[in-house]
Amino acid sequence: MPRQRLREIAAGWLLACIATLAVAAPASAAGVQANVEALIRNADLRNTKVSIVAIDLTHQRLLVSINPDAPMIPASNMKLITSAAALDLLGPDFVFRTRLSLIPPEGGTSSNAQPAGAAGAKLPGGLPGGGPSLLVAGDGDPAFGDPKVLAEHDIDIEQFLNQWVAAAVKTGYKRFDRIIIDDRIFDAAFVQDSWPVDQLNRWYCAEVSGLNFHTNCLDVYPSPSQYKGAPPRVELKPLAPFVQTENKARTGSDDTFWISRRHNTNDLAFHGVVRTALTKPVPVTVHDPPMFFGQLLRDRLKKQGVEVGEVVRVNESMRLDGAKPILVVQSTLPLVLARVNQDSQNLYAESLIKRVGRKVTGQPGSWENGAAAVRIVLRQRLGAAAAAIQIADGSGMSRDNQVTARLLTALLESMFRDKDKGPIYFASLSEAGESGTLDDRLENVPGELHGKTGYLRSVSSLSGYLLLRPSDLAPPGGGNPASDDEPVVIVFSMLFNDFSHPVSITTVRAVQDRIVRELSRYAVEQMPQPAGR
Repeated sequence: MPRQRLREIAAGWLLACIATLAVAAPASAAGVQANVEALIRNADLRNTKVSIVAIDLTHQRLLVSINPDAPMIPASNMKLITSAAALDLLGPDFVFRTRLSLIPPEGGTSSNAQPAGAAGAKLPGGLPGGGPSLLVAGDGDPAFGDPKVLAEHDIDIEQFLNQWVAAAVKTGYKRFDRIIIDDRIFDAAFVQDSWPVDQLNRWYCAEVSGLNFHTNCLDVYPSPSQYKGAPPRVELKPLAPFVQTENKARTGSDDTFWISRRHNTNDLAFHGVVRTALTKPVPVTVHDPPMFFGQLLRDRLKKQGVEVGEVVRVNESMRLDGAKPILVVQSTLPLVLARVNQDSQNLYAESLIKRVGRKVTGQPGSWENGAAAVRIVLRQRLGAAAAAIQIADGSGMSRDNQVTARLLTALLESMFRDKDKGPIYFASLSEAGESGTLDDRLENVPGELHGKTGYLRSVSSLSGYLLLRPSDLAPPGGGNPASDDEPVVIVFSMLFNDFSHPVSITTVRAVQDRIVRELSRYAVEQMPQPAGR
């Protein structure tokens, strides 16, 4: 189902079903718990830890409760918590703003040129040393330069960069002393301590900064050379000539191309074998994304005949009070939430947890003050139940996160009943068989499943909402009057930890899908019978 349809659902019938959750129940829930227990037992999950809660919100019934208070690693189900906290603390109308500003010459004079149309003008501000500078101020926006978001607007990354170059060129200056990077909205910790060190070159471990760009990754496109055994051709997007590369890969009969990045540098090495030209890029993370963006901007300005002396990070001694904004790029919170919960984009979730930390404390956002801010939201929404959580990061990449299935279902219920924020939250989730990480799962289940998946080594999770309306079961052209088309709403959370061979992720997901089908079967039994039967 398209994202617009999700928003129509959220804006329309969702509010109606919130108002009708307490209607009388026509059927019994007996057997659902036993059936789910049998599904788990028959799957022979060995020593896998399982925690499941499912609640029929329409009839206020607990359907399944298996180890509901067991502390579990949630994997990407952690994003459900982070996104809810962001909605509460930032507000549905929050907008990220990334700014490019001009810092005029000291005293209004310049050693190279006056801005067009301002000859002899005295401009305030400036930096010691004479000439004008450019200031790039980040707001922690994870969507800034995101290639997927740009593609939705028919813009490629070079066109995006050209907008920034054009704004600088329009000032009329032919040389800038500095590009100053201000990323102080967040702290300087780019990587969470508990993330796997051997995976920091992978997109899902992208560094997190106050100025993110292009999901803090380079896209790498290898293609075979003419001769077997020769190095393949390799293209970087965006083109970054200042990045040092070493091509150890070879053209051959397999496709095993991979990339390593030397720790705390942007020195890349290409490995493996290339048989075919890849149309889908191999991403590799970049180190220090704010300075990386500054270097890109400097390179593109130089190609337009505008010189830049140096790229520097802001420090407290710099006078920035005279900075004049010349370009602002904005991203809305609903857009960011959809990338968090539908696409499970880790960088987005980490940017949100740091941004709420900044919002609450006024200090640079960090994983520590972000976690404290999330706990504030959980206490307000869930009371004492909020104590059942350990927060290390916002995305669930860390294995130090711990939550319970009871807490997740309580939060999902709280968000569902929230008339202001609930529709936006609901619209951000994947729909089974239609969108996001659920696009290839459970497409034939009666009703609609909207939720969030999660996966780490030996961890799999699935939480969300199952909705079934009478019209979902009616034949085409039949159906019930709209006034009778209220859904049965089931909220659930399933957390599976510590599975190992011979139990695989495929096995665990199959069990989760069977449990969803059991919940759907129950929901079908709750449907009113047609008149006259």
